[in-house]
Amino acid sequence: MTFQIVQDPSAIESALTHIWENLAKSGKTRASLFNLIVFAKMGDRYDYTHKRVQKIVDTFPCRILFLTSQPKKNSFRIGVSVLFPQGEGDIACDTIDIAFSKKFEKKIPFLLLPHLLPDLPIYLLWTEDPTEKSPLFTSLVTLAVRLIFDSESSKNLCKFATSILAIEEKKGKEVADLNWARTESWRDLIADCFHDPLTLNKLQHAKKLLITFNKKTSLFCSHCKIQALYLQAWLASRLFWKKKRVSIYKGILSIYYQTEKGKELVIELRPDMHAELIPGAILSLEVFTRTKEHFLFRRDPKIPYQVWIASSTLEKCDLPISFLLGKDVSGLSLDKEIIFQGTSRHFRDALTLLSTIKNKKIC
Repeated sequence: MTFQIVQDPSAIESALTHIWENLAKSGKTRASLFNLIVFAKMGDRYDYTHKRVQKIVDTFPCRILFLTSQPKKNSFRIGVSVLFPQGEGDIACDTIDIAFSKKFEKKIPFLLLPHLLPDLPIYLLWTEDPTEKSPLFTSLVTLAVRLIFDSESSKNLCKFATSILAIEEKKGKEVADLNWARTESWRDLIADCFHDPLTLNKLQHAKKLLITFNKKTSLFCSHCKIQALYLQAWLASRLFWKKKRVSIYKGILSIYYQTEKGKELVIELRPDMHAELIPGAILSLEVFTRTKEHFLFRRDPKIPYQVWIASSTLEKCDLPISFLLGKDVSGLSLDKEIIFQGTSRHFRDALTLLSTIKNKKIC
């Protein structure tokens, strides 16, 4: 990476041109598939966000405009650089870093406009809580065709879900969330196992579901229930279960539903520790039915990306089989949400259900 400080905003493009002139003999090709605007506040999660965004270049060359809000007064700095994907590729792309304090926030949209590559889509990754009022967020939303959020930044998941749904409906924007993308492998696994009418009917006779999640925390992740909440909301919305009530006892979150058959069902979310996996990762899913059947989906402690699947009844116990989950590669969830077109209907339905859970302690 070649980095250069720019004193005058009008010199951004000329500074990038100068860098590329120096790289002319290296055989690198300047490429961009889209514009990616990223907003983050300086803090514990800043380095994590910056590294994840830079990994995007490994898969999708794009022009990155990274906006950093700083607590310092009268702070304003611009840096330009060229990023190279890992490996021996011949493609590289531009990055424009703008760090600013609150005083300069109103000027940022006008500063960005001349540096958005025309005729290319504009995506916005907003890593802060969208429920907090921000004139900058409002301005950037009008520029972008797709908005990608990180629900980890949210203080209240119910308000987060309500806000995202309102943005999609009122602004007509495509919306996505990184934590939703991280549950994709588990959603694929469950859909594969309960795809036919016979096994799906068994799931409809469930009386209890137990989802365990990794309670390990880090500087960039402290709301470990979110992926588990998404997974249960996806299941409930797909099977048309109606939420009845919510309770929390000794760290276990219980959500009660009424099934299509009029029976009560409870989904319990329990924390557990797995040091080798990322914070909030799903560890297991158990299904207990009224017909005394039991389904178990559990990560192998020795091979954490392998899930053992076992089922049993009062009369028999089937031999377990294995399923390989997609590895939790850093930045992969962002990759998926960038290439996805439109707003996932399943995601929208899960948000709608989560927006009805008013308990402030759920995450």
